[in-house]
Amino acid sequence: MLSPSRGLTYLRLNARFLDVVKHSEFWGTLQDLHVGESALADPHVCEIAANTALSRCQRLESLHIGTATRWPNANSPTVSHNKLLNAQLHCHPRYLGQLRAPLLKILDITEFQQSTECTSVDTSGFPAVEKLTAWTSDPRWIYGSKFSNLISLSITSPYHRIVADTHWGGVLPNEVFVPNAFPLVEEVKFHVASTDITFIAALESVPNAQKITIVPGVLPNPNFGQDLLPRLSGPEPFVICPKAQRIQIGIRLECLDASKDILEPLVQTVVDDRQRGGSPLESFIIYWPRPILMKEYVKHEGDVVG
Repeated sequence: MLSPSRGLTYLRLNARFLDVVKHSEFWGTLQDLHVGESALADPHVCEIAANTALSRCQRLESLHIGTATRWPNANSPTVSHNKLLNAQLHCHPRYLGQLRAPLLKILDITEFQQSTECTSVDTSGFPAVEKLTAWTSDPRWIYGSKFSNLISLSITSPYHRIVADTHWGGVLPNEVFVPNAFPLVEEVKFHVASTDITFIAALESVPNAQKITIVPGVLPNPNFGQDLLPRLSGPEPFVICPKAQRIQIGIRLECLDASKDILEPLVQTVVDDRQRGGSPLESFIIYWPRPILMKEYVKHEGDVVG
């Protein structure tokens, strides 16, 4: 049995016994709680622990809900916490309204399964969120939210609900991404369907982004980039994200599956145009398939790489 400590500030709880969470001594000084990160964790016990922490831990600043626990959920009470700064949740977005945290700065939400359509979510309980990371099958709820203070946004939407053609169902990019929705965002990552029209619409929603990472989805698209890259250079208002300083396409585990011979001249045009326009890029990185894994087209001091 875990011995309670009156000075406890950090607890990683993968409990299988309800007795563990009944000790009131745990909650008085706790500041950081991790719940349900083990597959052996009892979801019911971990759910009770999360509810208990938010109701008793007046000093709690960080709450991490692991994949073994779905919280908040349909049965969760509405809870408020005035000290919580960082929350990593594993739930359906529709249940976010059951948590009120007016000082929350960092919100990380992961859906526990592919969900139904989700266009509207009550996010009024998080008026101070500055960094949002979301793994979601329907990002429309984000663009209908009240996240007006975001400076960092990361959206991963692996399911193919966002499509360039609705012949097979789904929604069009301009029905998801709202132009100029988040003008304060400086750092953004979009991991969505591998179509240019999707990424153009996504980037138009963060017009002042300075650090951009785009990761094309798992479906191959040999023509990717041929429409997107020209929009990253040229005169305003044609150019998107004119304040961009760092651009990255692909990540180490998901490289860009497109024609290197076709795209490299377009990349060079972006680099040259930005330099001539007086706003040179600090870096432009593309992850190509092996054996050429990563190539940087601009050195950090702004010199073009030949």
